[in-house]
Amino acid sequence: MWTCRRLLSRAPSITRSFRSSCVAPNSYLSDVLVSSLQISQKSKDVLTQEMGYEFLTHVQKDTLPLVLDGHDVLAKGKTGNGKTIAFLLPSLERMLRHPQHPQDKISMLVISPTRELAQQIAVEAVKLTNVHDLRTSCFMGGNSIKKDLKELIQSGGIDVLVSTPGRLQAHLEDNSGHIRQKLDCLQVLVLDEADRLLDMGFRRDIIRIISHLPKQRQTLLFSATLPAATDELKNVALRDDYIFVDTLEGNDQQTNAQAVQEYVVCDLKEVIPVVEKILEEHMQLPAYKVIVFLPTARSAQFMAHLFQAADFSNVLEMHSRKSQSARTKAASAFRSGKKMIMFSSDVSARGVDYPDVSLVLQVGLTDRDQYIHRLGRTARAGMDGRGILVLADFEAAVLNDLADLPLTELQRKPQQDPPHSRTTRALANVRSRSELQLSAEKAYAAFLGFYNSNLKKLRMSKTELVKTGALYSQLIGLEKVPLLQRKTLRAMGLMGTEGIIPATSTPNRVKGRDNNAGETRVPSRTNGSSYSSLQNRKKGKKGNFRNEPGQAFNGKKMKPYRDVHTHEGNSSD
Repeated sequence: MWTCRRLLSRAPSITRSFRSSCVAPNSYLSDVLVSSLQISQKSKDVLTQEMGYEFLTHVQKDTLPLVLDGHDVLAKGKTGNGKTIAFLLPSLERMLRHPQHPQDKISMLVISPTRELAQQIAVEAVKLTNVHDLRTSCFMGGNSIKKDLKELIQSGGIDVLVSTPGRLQAHLEDNSGHIRQKLDCLQVLVLDEADRLLDMGFRRDIIRIISHLPKQRQTLLFSATLPAATDELKNVALRDDYIFVDTLEGNDQQTNAQAVQEYVVCDLKEVIPVVEKILEEHMQLPAYKVIVFLPTARSAQFMAHLFQAADFSNVLEMHSRKSQSARTKAASAFRSGKKMIMFSSDVSARGVDYPDVSLVLQVGLTDRDQYIHRLGRTARAGMDGRGILVLADFEAAVLNDLADLPLTELQRKPQQDPPHSRTTRALANVRSRSELQLSAEKAYAAFLGFYNSNLKKLRMSKTELVKTGALYSQLIGLEKVPLLQRKTLRAMGLMGTEGIIPATSTPNRVKGRDNNAGETRVPSRTNGSSYSSLQNRKKGKKGNFRNEPGQAFNGKKMKPYRDVHTHEGNSSD
């Protein structure tokens, strides 16, 4: 491990001060033709014929020669501008020029914060590696550990490995597939969405992973933002002579300039009707694709169920409470579909590329980085797009953090007649113990957990939070405020707060269903569901090796939890 690192301010840097002329048709493209690159003809053919590239994007133009020359690179830039190819292409070309001996070693390792982004990177990597008879694999939670191990030991091995931190750390600790030995000649390490890796609590996992890797390697660190927390990661991962590449112009915003950005502030009771009206108006377009971001997985789940019950067509949900197979199926349907609406938590906020997203609708409290990355799902690759932020009045303080962004108040507030709206009718007809009611109860518990962790930002007391939560429970169709378990209330620090009545006993759980809608436990930050499966396999225990929602490895025991802080549970294992 290196003990001395150059600070970012002292690192050699490349900052793009102007855009190229109109030779390339879109502002996000440079004037460098793919056909002019000094790379293999097979790679050129894939880029031009299969991926549709004629010109490099600016981030590709700025980083490709540096990576080809073997430099460590720290790259900062807006999302949606081709960064995946910016690190895959030159890294692959270096692998071709310097092949591994023996051939069962992993040459390139890409670490991604989320499963969805890992899958997307792997798909792009397969296109490039297949034509060179190289093999790409993707390891992530929700997929079979047995399948991972089979790929590790198969003849020919793995050339490019894309993985989420939790699954990779589990393999490194167990080492049943001899992954440590297969990584001891690693040529290139890529940390994609580095700021997100840290946001999601993977700092320790990343440090441990790097400790298993050879020091003589090339490291590429890509990030849309560079908060102070990334300093430690830079110091541990990058060599002293790394080069900093800033692909933003001096007057360029991190948000997509092509996206129209608007906001609306309303009473809490108006939030769902306003969202409904915005969607109804947008659905009048001949073609549309909408992502609706919510603060928690449970609120995304509830809103999807509500709009499905209100007879909105083509409604999907994407969050960590869905199984990995369900999330993969939903992502595929959204990518290929027309006139789609997807309610999502932040598993879709970073890096994931969904084509032709016409509207990003953000509902509820957010922060600057989160807002920017969510908005990045629209207006990608030079296309137009629109973003609307819907806030309840008690959340309006967040606008201060967004004051320097081109965000304007929606000129015409969507008018909706709540008693006659489709969602109001759906809520009025909620059946006892129906899926919608169970979703509402879980959304209430997540509401308390999320806003309890943001009281300082909201300048709200715990008593005010409890009152607001009670109102929220009514607005989402619940006749009574759900009772939460004492453990849950103690974890939130709400035990004894005026207006809170704890449940008197723990409800029985029915196999296959989470009956305790209000149960929320403090998570272990070590995500070890896959590791536990490895341990079970070593002990001769049977298991399906699936990353079950709400499971975390905690010491020697597996304890169910719902993450009251990140609200994403094991979404990124």
